[in-house]
Amino acid sequence: MYQKTRVPSVLLTPLTGLGRQHARLLNQAGVSARALSGSSSAADRVELRQLLQDRQLQALVGSPEALCHSASLLRALNERQGGITAFDEAHLWADAADWRATLSLAATRLQGRRRLALTGSLRTGKEAQLADILGMTSPIVGRGIFVRTNLILRIMPRPPAFCPPFFNLRAQIAADEEWCWRVAYVTCWIVDARRKDGNVIIYARSQQIVEQLVSALKESVQRRVARVGGALPSVYAYHAGYNTRAAVERAFAQLPGVVVVSTVAFGLGIHCAHVRTVVHFDGARSLSEYVQQIGRAGRDGEEALCISFFNEADNLQVRRLIEGSVIPMDAAWDIINRVVESSSPGGRTSFLRRAELSEFDIHPRQTDVVLALLCRVGVALAGKPAPDRFCVSLGTTSGDAGVVQGLSVPARALWLQHLCPLFEEPRTPRRKVFGDVRVICRSAPFLGLDAVGPVAVHVALQNLTSAGLVVVDNTERFPSVIPLTRMGDCDVGRAATRAARISRDDVTNKLATLDAADMFFNREGCVQMRLCALFGSPGEQGLALDDFQCSHCLSDEALLRGPRP
Repeated sequence: MYQKTRVPSVLLTPLTGLGRQHARLLNQAGVSARALSGSSSAADRVELRQLLQDRQLQALVGSPEALCHSASLLRALNERQGGITAFDEAHLWADAADWRATLSLAATRLQGRRRLALTGSLRTGKEAQLADILGMTSPIVGRGIFVRTNLILRIMPRPPAFCPPFFNLRAQIAADEEWCWRVAYVTCWIVDARRKDGNVIIYARSQQIVEQLVSALKESVQRRVARVGGALPSVYAYHAGYNTRAAVERAFAQLPGVVVVSTVAFGLGIHCAHVRTVVHFDGARSLSEYVQQIGRAGRDGEEALCISFFNEADNLQVRRLIEGSVIPMDAAWDIINRVVESSSPGGRTSFLRRAELSEFDIHPRQTDVVLALLCRVGVALAGKPAPDRFCVSLGTTSGDAGVVQGLSVPARALWLQHLCPLFEEPRTPRRKVFGDVRVICRSAPFLGLDAVGPVAVHVALQNLTSAGLVVVDNTERFPSVIPLTRMGDCDVGRAATRAARISRDDVTNKLATLDAADMFFNREGCVQMRLCALFGSPGEQGLALDDFQCSHCLSDEALLRGPRP
């Protein structure tokens, strides 16, 4: 396509790590590609714009947020008609709109391009819905082979383990025994996978359960290996609260005998051919999630075990959280009004603190949903949270003209317009001074950056630190502020009414998704055949093969080959 039009194609991917992986593979294949995300450095962005200007960029792999917050990049891409806009993991454009509105927004802002949606877990019958979200008219729909007969699928019913509060000691003891029963089973599968030089993924519902399970597995695996012999597997925790995720991903992809206990964060884009076992420790919340996660197993074509421990009570707490997540109209009105009133003079930037949401009876875990609602009703687009203040002292380098001229434009503005006047005050010579990001974002060049402004301020601060002009006091801890770009004038009452209605519809859809998962895991019948009916190609509907391996088609003795507790 690039050879015909000289226009770069755009691949939108919802995961930063997956985007970097795609860009690396494209470059290895001889395609000039660059990845763009919120974590891209200023140098990366300058290089990208230069390649675009010189017409040397063939493919841009970007996150939806990076495109939505870069008006100049969008203009440059839309000025050149042609090329392809591809959507990786396209089912998320339909499934994740309630908490990540930038997905559909990015789809609408890229214009004049052919469109290609790629996914391996879109349910049959949802093609038209996805095409509408992505702005595709009369699309050609193709489904490849879905069934994988090398996967041994097992749904293991069990009594509920965690349904607090426990009403008596007997219930607590029963829950503890059931937990130990699952840990013992998983330990055997881990040791067996290590003998085959394979890796294991274990999915759990929450970060707390991940931490508890990692601690229990490290101890039980060590005891099991000491008893039966063999190499000791490495057990890692993985969730959004860790900053070592990249190291875990590398170890998982390159080494044998690695066990990752994770939330849903370790899913899309994770590629490792020798995954021998995937365990859902407490079930899956949706069928799309289940299909994506078991799809990590057996990519080398060898047999792989996919076990899901299931009990209906597992979803009771999730159901309560969903039912209580409706945003009331009065809370929506208060939040939208706060955003409108706090907009910076002469600009489109507004700010919200997470603590402010508690004033409107909004739980912190609903922050992403609230921010997505603001975007979906056309009020504001949220940017990346950043500390609202900073503390610095003078560095060892004098601020002569040569040093200042070598700074980036934002760093020069931050130094000359905001920090120098503070250091020159009689009361603060060579002492610490504090800068307010929200005040700095009211002046150029940060004013025109909208929701990217706070991040740009901290990047400029790093530039000043590298130049030796200031020293940042990292012992000070400041709360984060969420910057928002106003999307235009709005009627607060009408926007609040629409936001409350969308919130109610989202809750209804989430409960329906949860019910569908419960019904699937509770029903009898071949697991493979039922998955084919939901996700398979037309030729796989009603398919029955002799080599299907699931908890319905085979007994436990035949299915769970290998050691058991």
